[in-house]
Amino acid sequence: MKIFDITIILFALTCLILCDHQLKFFYPADNQNIHYTGRIDFSNPRKPRLSGAGSYFQCKFSGSTCDIFIEDQNLNNYHNYLAIVIDGAYLGRLQLNKNQNTYSLAQNLKDTVHTLLVSKATESQIGYVDFLGLTCKEILPFEKTEKRKMSLLAIQLPVAAV
Repeated sequence: MKIFDITIILFALTCLILCDHQLKFFYPADNQNIHYTGRIDFSNPRKPRLSGAGSYFQCKFSGSTCDIFIEDQNLNNYHNYLAIVIDGAYLGRLQLNKNQNTYSLAQNLKDTVHTLLVSKATESQIGYVDFLGLTCKEILPFEKTEKRKMSLLAIQLPVAAV
């Protein structure tokens, strides 16, 4: 009987080791580790609405996969596009579909820490994009970026009097 129990345990351990199954958890859009920049409507914090081109959200996640949940307004049957950047590498533009809400952004990455930036790549007259959340192994705290500084240059031009 002990040999049978050991065989079952070894079989289960082998399956766990050989299976490339990774746990993924859903993180809603109002997670404190997701940072937003740009023209974004937060009237519903669990569903931020990206409207302007260049509006983006970013986060740091661990794991080998990442999926996002998006709703496209599909205004006048136009499709929005998102620009995807993972670990500083531009992966291209993703065309959104009215009938699809889940988009797989990363598969088969190394099971380490990654950065994700998703930017709206279409103008506001195409419609808005609602971000609902993402799935990954874990979302990690994002380092605060440096405070932005603006320098003003004043040029004095001579003006002729008439």
